Amino acid sequence: MVRKNRVALAVILAVVGTTVTACGSEPADAVTGSPTAATATEQALRALEADATFGQETTTQAGWRPICVGRPMGLSPEDVDPRTVYAWIQCKWVQESVDNGTQLPAIAAPIAVHLTSPMRYELPQDGDDYPTSIDEIFPPNLREAALGGSPEESAMLAELDAKVIESQK
Repeated sequence: MVRKNRVALAVILAVVGTTVTACGSEPADAVTGSPTAATATEQALRALEADATFGQETTTQAGWRPICVGRPMGLSPEDVDPRTVYAWIQCKWVQESVDNGTQLPAIAAPIAVHLTSPMRYELPQDGDDYPTSIDEIFPPNLREAALGGSPEESAMLAELDAKVIESQK
């Protein structure tokens, strides 16, 4: 009788453990160095630029739109649904009448973009909650990169400024 109870308990614990994992308590390690990461990151950036909610991340005033650049950090494994792009982004919000990108609302942050319909995204919280939100959003193998800052920050900023200037022509 004791053996049957132990087997039943083991089965219950296995089911509970599988359920917790399937519910996404922690994201699966991301695939890094994927040849499709750059394409997926571009897809995510274009979705962010078109998203009304993301458009209000830095200003709720009418007439502003984001222009973004990014660098891939990783992708969720192919068998994970929805597919998620993890990237460092830099975005500036522009208006038609603005002619230079130096004083524009901006954001530079790691982001998780879930390629769903409609698209969803997650940005870490500011301040003291930043490290905790990184743990909640990013898989274990990307947390250090998300906390450490973009290694290509100056190149991304130069690319973004060029896109902003080009958008004003």
